[in-house]
Amino acid sequence: MEQSGSGKNMKKKIVGIFIVLMLLLLTAISMDAGDIKVTDNNPPRIDSCVYNITEIVIVCKDDDWDCVRCGVDWDLDEYIDEWTEFCECGIEICIGCEDKMGSVEVIAEDIYGARSEPFWLYTNNNMQKNKLINTPFLTFLENHPHLFPLIRQILGL
Repeated sequence: MEQSGSGKNMKKKIVGIFIVLMLLLLTAISMDAGDIKVTDNNPPRIDSCVYNITEIVIVCKDDDWDCVRCGVDWDLDEYIDEWTEFCECGIEICIGCEDKMGSVEVIAEDIYGARSEPFWLYTNNNMQKNKLINTPFLTFLENHPHLFPLIRQILGL
């Protein structure tokens, strides 16, 4: 089963045409890829961060609409101690802080690792703990501050 000279030439032509077509296809693909614009990932930002004794409520925005998570550095050692789960940007994210007191750093991070500028916050659960110590004398003073103007002035009531 030997092929004739024209059969071999036909096979070479088909292989040559196939190679040329593949090169043209690869060139067209690489030209299209050059037209694709890759945009930089914008970091999220913290729009609001509110402390309300039991939790920190954060609202983050991301111009790229990436999912975001929030992190808190409780002891200011430049490492995030607690992260939330990733969620859609623009919704309230709550982090419990009942046992925390002092300055904290809050940041937002998108799913691509871009981080917001830090937001500094002071938590003070000392006031809540003082309210739990309720004696009858303090209750009486709170209910009748006009009876003791000097004590009221000393206590700052």
